[in-house]
Amino acid sequence: MTYSYKEFLMLRDGGLITASGSMTWAKAGASYATRIPATHPSLAQGEIELRMKINPKRPYSPHVLLITRDVCMLRLDVNGKHREGPEFYDCTHIQETPYPEARSTFDGDPRPPLNFPREGIVAPASYRSVFQYFVQHYRIEASNVVWNDPWKEGKRT
Repeated sequence: MTYSYKEFLMLRDGGLITASGSMTWAKAGASYATRIPATHPSLAQGEIELRMKINPKRPYSPHVLLITRDVCMLRLDVNGKHREGPEFYDCTHIQETPYPEARSTFDGDPRPPLNFPREGIVAPASYRSVFQYFVQHYRIEASNVVWNDPWKEGKRT
C-alpha cells in the first residue's frame, strides 16, 4: 500500500508528524544511515519514518528523507546532483513526490537557503543543522529525537 495525493498534502502541510528516538548510524551500502521512527494520527505504527544518509566519500552531500509506506515522499539533498528534464543541477534542493507514480517536483532554491560546506572539513554539527532544517521546513515535531553524530570528528571533503 502506498499513499494518496490527499495523504501527501496532509503530511506535507499538516504539521502533525512527530519523530522520536535515538539516532543510530549504521553502514548502508556506501553510506551511513539512520532511521528515526515517526508517527502521524492518520497512519498506522511503522508507516512513516525519517531517514538521513551520508556517504563518507561525499561528506558535503547529506540527504534527509521522509519515508511513507516504504516510498520516499519528501527529500532534501544538500549539494546534490539532480536532472530535471534536459537540465542538470548540482545544488541543494528539495524533491517532493505527491504520489508514488508521480514525477518528483524539484525546488532548486529552498528558502531559507541552507549553507553547507563543499570544501574543507564538515563538522558533525553541520549534519545536525541539515536535519533540523528539514524538520523545521516540514513542521515535523522532533524535540524527542536524540541526536548522535555520524562520526566524532569532521570529515574532509
